[in-house]
Amino acid sequence: MILNNRQTTITLGISSCLLGEKVRYDGNHQFYPELIRKLQDLFELQSFCPEVNAGLGVPRPAIQLFKSDQGIFCAEVEHPEKDVTRLLTASFAEKADDFAHLSGFVLKTKSPSCGLSGVKQFSQLGLYRNGRGLFAEFIRQNYPDMPVTDEISLNDRRHFERFVQQVVCYSEK
Repeated sequence: MILNNRQTTITLGISSCLLGEKVRYDGNHQFYPELIRKLQDLFELQSFCPEVNAGLGVPRPAIQLFKSDQGIFCAEVEHPEKDVTRLLTASFAEKADDFAHLSGFVLKTKSPSCGLSGVKQFSQLGLYRNGRGLFAEFIRQNYPDMPVTDEISLNDRRHFERFVQQVVCYSEK
């Protein structure tokens, strides 16, 4: 990318599954080839999967968010007593310095790790869709000014252009 008449590399973090890496719980991916091509034309992409980073493996039991009196936690769908919250959050903290050079992040929609909003949360009272994934929350708390979006939002041309501008501006800080 050319910025101020000089060649600059801007690095964008991205959920590994969006790049076609088979890292999802079921051993699949969520590849978005058109979006990835557009992003690769502008930025260097750095892949990251919070669940694989935490050592959860592929394939692995599906996880989801639960809401309790003690707060939000993440556990296996079939075995809610198998809480993986600390494992995940500790792995994010270990990688925190690896995110400092990024100028933005594209996360996977609805993921209990990466979803920015509308992530399912379960409680004794039922299902809520107002959650944010644990990794998305970590990025927001530790890098509050970093531009972050999801692959679905980037389908909107204006949102895509605005996000690109935000990433470029953030990279110049």
